[in-house]
Amino acid sequence: MSSMAEYARILSTGVDDDWVVKRKQASARITEWYRDLTTLDALTVASAMSSAILGISLPNQFAAKGEATIQEYAPSFLRDGENGDLEILVVMLSAAVDLVGEENPDRGWTGQQALAAGLWSALWFQKPLTQAKMEKLRTDLLKASRDHVLAVANSSRLRRPIPQVGPVNIAQDSPSGQKVNTAFAKAVQPLLEALMENATLDREELDFAWWLLSDRSDTLDKPFKQFENGARAIITGFDAALRLKKLPADAHRHMVQRNIDDDEEMSLADILKALGSDQAKIASAVQSPLENLTSVFPLLASIQTGHTTELIAGHKFGAREWAAKSLLESAIYQLQFASVKMP
Repeated sequence: MSSMAEYARILSTGVDDDWVVKRKQASARITEWYRDLTTLDALTVASAMSSAILGISLPNQFAAKGEATIQEYAPSFLRDGENGDLEILVVMLSAAVDLVGEENPDRGWTGQQALAAGLWSALWFQKPLTQAKMEKLRTDLLKASRDHVLAVANSSRLRRPIPQVGPVNIAQDSPSGQKVNTAFAKAVQPLLEALMENATLDREELDFAWWLLSDRSDTLDKPFKQFENGARAIITGFDAALRLKKLPADAHRHMVQRNIDDDEEMSLADILKALGSDQAKIASAVQSPLENLTSVFPLLASIQTGHTTELIAGHKFGAREWAAKSLLESAIYQLQFASVKMP
């Protein structure tokens, strides 16, 4: 759970108990707003907020939403320049910490999952901030988002217990031709749903296992051993995500990294250079526009356009971390934009 009293210290203006209570109320309202977002809107919010942490202004639609929500509890609040925008950002980030800190029993691709995955992807690539108090909030959000994604990745792959066929209840006022069919369908529906989801998870495991054994990129139609280390890291993560029906777990990351060496750190520009002509081939598989989601998809957006984003252009990471980042970004992309969505 977020700590508004602690995060209030980020602001240079004096705060008191009443201030904290009212901002906590506003944060709770924003948490509920996040909960109702579509998955695409959640990714857009994640991209905007993570960019705002680095000093990029929040889009007006989000800043106005934050301002109006705070004013419900603190009518005197005004969005008056940097201080007002910073206060809005703190409240909205605090609300995100609360939402992604909740357990999510839903096994599908939801707005809550999208917000957590998008924030982890975006914040992962940021360098620590020099402002210690803001860095504490950023780190809290990064950890909560990562923990949420990994928890969901594991829990959503647990096989559902197979229920017994329920009682066949036939309503006396049903048309005679529909009585048995309707009653039987209702009785077996829970059984069929459990069997279908378990079969989907079994298929995911089989597809991933066969892909591992092939040791070959289907996207580029080459064995992985033919790629240099940096390019292999990106392509392996991208190809692995094509087999996933849910967010990647630690086990998937370990398998993606198994043949990747951490011999040198590489920037995003280095990665694009290492991919060479293969960059265009991967880009052809990333058709959905990502210009409004570059913070969530810094790697894929750069592969798509052929140039790096300014915020992370100079950041360097080892090849194993690039492989993990490629896996996460590509999995989010598949869940959101693939034509066939998981049940």
